[in-house]
Amino acid sequence: MAKVGVYVCHCGTNIAGVIDVEEVRKFAEGLPDVVVARKDLFMCSNAGQEIVKQDIQAGLVDRVVVASCTPRTHEPIFRSVLESAGLNKYLLEMANIRDQGSWVHPHDKEGATEKAKQLVASAVAKAVHLEALEDKFIDVTKLPWLLVEELQAFLLPWNWPKWVIRPIWWKKSLLLVE
Repeated sequence: MAKVGVYVCHCGTNIAGVIDVEEVRKFAEGLPDVVVARKDLFMCSNAGQEIVKQDIQAGLVDRVVVASCTPRTHEPIFRSVLESAGLNKYLLEMANIRDQGSWVHPHDKEGATEKAKQLVASAVAKAVHLEALEDKFIDVTKLPWLLVEELQAFLLPWNWPKWVIRPIWWKKSLLLVE
């Protein structure tokens, strides 16, 4: 069974000015597989990151859900927190309650809070099924690829000299690679 920790961010007034963060935290506490639900003024701050790190290192959680700002900027921060605490960085799920909640529903606090709860519930449901992954890097060769329906439709442009053409037949298509 997964042990999910949910960490809800106030983000100053960006989130807490519209969403009832404590209500979202309490809601998360009652979700299946959630063993810890905490809130902090700024989860991305050093103090907020330390809360997550301590829960991981204490063995309380093995999956992390952060309900905060956009993953575009904050996901790398929390992935590094998981790694530094000894947990695979891909056991993280984020619920963007700022952009998808407080910013789009600034005049509907109750509705924004309900939406935040649903975003957190979805993130927890996904987090339960997350698996540890490894980064893999492979060399990539820059090759122009052409896929044509029939050989008759193919004309090799004059500006592609020194090509070695290897036809590979696949579902009546010709795939040409350098």
